[in-house]
Amino acid sequence: MTFTLPQVKSFSDLSQNCAFYSKRYCYLGLYLNAKQYDRPLKADDLEKFLQLINSLHVSINWFSFAGKTPFEKGPCCENQLATYIENGQLLGLEPNVYLARAVNFTGQDKKVNLIRSKFSKRLCVNIISEVGFGSGPLRINGGLRGAVFILNPNDKGIYFFSRRYIVDQLTFDWFKLNIMCEEQTWICSMYPPGV
Repeated sequence: MTFTLPQVKSFSDLSQNCAFYSKRYCYLGLYLNAKQYDRPLKADDLEKFLQLINSLHVSINWFSFAGKTPFEKGPCCENQLATYIENGQLLGLEPNVYLARAVNFTGQDKKVNLIRSKFSKRLCVNIISEVGFGSGPLRINGGLRGAVFILNPNDKGIYFFSRRYIVDQLTFDWFKLNIMCEEQTWICSMYPPGV
């Protein structure tokens, strides 16, 4: 699962667009890279997915940034649908199964595996714009080797992470407690850290 962090003045269009909808995070979806089931596509998959996501997207901060401006396409559901088609339907998942996995916010089997950042010369840090959790090795895109990473420079403060220890420090439970549940408190009630 991948998230972008809202930053009004950012090198990332996703981060800038996210800032229109959230002060803490925007969910970008669950990305899978292998066939899950050998299930044929069904004619009503997309309609079912749209019904499910339309009532869910605000409560998990999953907004659509498909248009040229954040308000052109609205908060739902073009991007979410495209993500489901590519990472759910084409990989053999029914809409409800994909969404159940996408909103499984337990910390189980989720370690940081993606960081997108850009080095700020002015601050001498790597500013994280996207973070992903799942399986597989950590991929770091952007930033300056050796520089500290910072997360969410906004009204709640700045979190610092050492490159050497980032996998141990930036856990999904930490992210959920300090970022996600600040805005969507139900997530920590339903999926408490440590579970």
